[in-house]
Amino acid sequence: MGSHIFSDSSSSFLRLKNRDELAAWLGTTDRKLRYLLYRLSPDDRYTTFNIKKRNGGDRKIEAPRAYLKRIQRRINDAIVEVAPPTGIAKGFVKDRSILDHAKLHRGRRWVVVADLADFFPSINFGRVLGAFQSRPFQFPKGVAVCLAQLCCHNGALPQGAPTSPAISNL
Repeated sequence: MGSHIFSDSSSSFLRLKNRDELAAWLGTTDRKLRYLLYRLSPDDRYTTFNIKKRNGGDRKIEAPRAYLKRIQRRINDAIVEVAPPTGIAKGFVKDRSILDHAKLHRGRRWVVVADLADFFPSINFGRVLGAFQSRPFQFPKGVAVCLAQLCCHNGALPQGAPTSPAISNL
C-alpha cells in the first residue's frame, strides 16, 4: 500500500473486521446482508440472459439485480482504489483500450490474438476468497468469505457483475 492516501471509504473498507462492520460499510444491516447471502436464491440475486457475440455465438450474462449491483459497485470502487490495475493491464481499465495494447506490438512481425473462453467464470470462489485474504486487503476470513460471496455467482465470477473486471485484474 505504500504511501498512497485512500478515501475515507476505502480506508474504512480496509479496516473491516467482521460481517457486521461490512454490512454497515455497505449501508445495510447484518440481518439484511445475511438475508441476501443465505436466504435469497441465486435467481433472486441475478438475472441471466444471452447476448450475441460478434462471431455469431452467444455470451451468457449473469447480471446482479439492482440491490446487489449497488453493493457490488461500492465494493468495486474500493477494490479499484486500493488495488489499481498494473500498467500492463488494459482490459476493463478506465482510460485504457485495446488500442493501447495494440500500440505495444506495433511493428512486430507476428502478433497472436487470443480470447479466453468463459474468462470470468474461470475465476472460482476460492481464488476470489484468496484475493480478499491477501495483500493489499488481508481481510479476516469472515469478511473475505462474505465479500467473495457477494462477488461470485454459482461459485465463480459472473459475466455481468460490476466487480468481475476489477477482481480479474487482481
